[in-house]
Amino acid sequence: MVYNFRQLNIDLFYENLPKNNKYLSEQKIKTLIFKIGIFKLKGYLYPLKNSLLKEDIIFTFLLDRFLIKELLDLTFEIEAILKSSLIEESYKKFNNPFFYLIKDNYSSEINIDNTLNNWKNKNIDDRHYPHYINYYQNKYNFHHNFCKFLKGKNLIKIDFSINYPPFHYLVESATLGLTIKFILNLDIKVNKIFNINNPKTFQGYLLRLNEVRNRLAHFHRIYNRNYRSVKGIGTYKLLRKDIEKHSIYDVILFLLFLTNRLNFSSLDEFESKYIENIFKKFKEDINLNKFSFDLLKNYSKKDFEGMKSYIKSKMK
Repeated sequence: MVYNFRQLNIDLFYENLPKNNKYLSEQKIKTLIFKIGIFKLKGYLYPLKNSLLKEDIIFTFLLDRFLIKELLDLTFEIEAILKSSLIEESYKKFNNPFFYLIKDNYSSEINIDNTLNNWKNKNIDDRHYPHYINYYQNKYNFHHNFCKFLKGKNLIKIDFSINYPPFHYLVESATLGLTIKFILNLDIKVNKIFNINNPKTFQGYLLRLNEVRNRLAHFHRIYNRNYRSVKGIGTYKLLRKDIEKHSIYDVILFLLFLTNRLNFSSLDEFESKYIENIFKKFKEDINLNKFSFDLLKNYSKKDFEGMKSYIKSKMK
């Protein structure tokens, strides 16, 4: 099948938006289309194709942008706990700062090449981030560490142009995805730190966390998308019984559970306190209002409440 290519520019896309504009001029809306991107906004247009206002499309994009920032903060907190726990439990288990280079410690092979690139022996110039080169590489020498900690061991493929760091230095610069791979493939038990007794259940939590983080970090549309589901536990299980298990509502409950913030007795309380606060802060956000020519600040109470009701229904 041949792709049906239709060239789209800002003027044409503007004409495809809902009929009316109430809060922004045509020029301001076109400026925002340019700043956001046609391809990005297209994802917000289809669900609102029957809306009356052009600004509603931009409204949902801005809400997503705000929600991404809020949820990223939660994932950063979880990542920090995972890394601290991974380092502590790994050293208890292996008692060797270079254990991650021993092949027999892994249940399956993982690729750490991209992260290790920071420790390659190379000439310092403006193209390279100097922190690792100037500090870490002057603090130890892998040849000596190899002789002391790794000689005679069955190792992964070793590149001696790399000044391999102790594990805690490596984890410091690792992505969340690599951190999760270490936990799973080294069989490091950190699940009870998050009040999850079953390691298999926790594996599903880690995989979902990685999926959510990737979508947030790449600024995907999130408010009305489906996500990997997980098994509910305790209060999280109770609060999610009346919502879709693949929804962004469920993802928020999931992240609050992992950060020990799920202090609600019912879904209604979660909505009235947490979700309402999200929308309150969203409307008053200085940066988003500056970006959008004060669009959020100028939305009437009736129109804002209407959009909030629509978005909440899709978030569930």
